[in-house]
Amino acid sequence: MTTYGFGPIQGAEVMEKFIIEKWPDRQTGDLAVVYVALGGDNFSEAVTLMLAEYGQETLIRQLEWGRP
Repeated sequence: MTTYGFGPIQGAEVMEKFIIEKWPDRQTGDLAVVYVALGGDNFSEAVTLMLAEYGQETLIRQLEWGRP
C-alpha cells in the first residue's frame, strides 16, 4: 500500500467529521463520501470511499488512496 511503511493495516477509523452526504456531481444511488484513516506500525494513510446503493446493497462505487 505504501512505499515508506511496511506491514498490515492494524486499525481503521471512519472520520465522522468528514462524511459528506451532498456534493455537486452526486449520482443517483450515491449515499455518501467517507474518509477512513488507516494505521499500521510504520505508516498512517487514508482512503476516501464513495458509497452507493445498488439494489438492496451498499457498495463502494469509487475508491481513492492517500491523504488529501
